Amino acid sequence: MVKIIKVEDAPFHVATDGKRKYIDLISEETGAKDLHIAYAVYKPGLSQQYHYHPKECVWFVLSGRAKALLEDREYDLKPNMVVFIAPGEKHKMVSCSDQFKMIEVFSAPLESFEAGTGRKLS
Repeated sequence: MVKIIKVEDAPFHVATDGKRKYIDLISEETGAKDLHIAYAVYKPGLSQQYHYHPKECVWFVLSGRAKALLEDREYDLKPNMVVFIAPGEKHKMVSCSDQFKMIEVFSAPLESFEAGTGRKLS
C-alpha cells in the first residue's frame, strides 16, 4: 500500500503547551505499524524535558537552530543535520530560533512514545 502525502495538504496539530505544532505524515492512520514520521515546527525557547525512549528516534533538521543535549553532551543543530537517538539514550532539545523545523522519525507508533514509555529524567 503506497501512500503519498503532501505536507501543504496535511492539517497541523498544536501541542497542548502551544509551543509546537506538527503534522503527522506517516502514522497508524496511514497504515504504518512500526513507524511514525512527523513534520514539526517549534517556537523559540521551547525546551523538552530530559528523557529517553525504548525505541529508536531520528531528527532531520530542516531550518532554524536548536541545542541538543544527548547523553550529557551539547550539540548545535543546524539545517541538513541528522541526529540518531538509540533506545535508552537520554536527550533533550531546546529551540534557539524562530520557526525551528524538523522531521521526527519514531521507530514505533507515536502513542508508545507518549504513553509513558519515554522516561522523563530530572
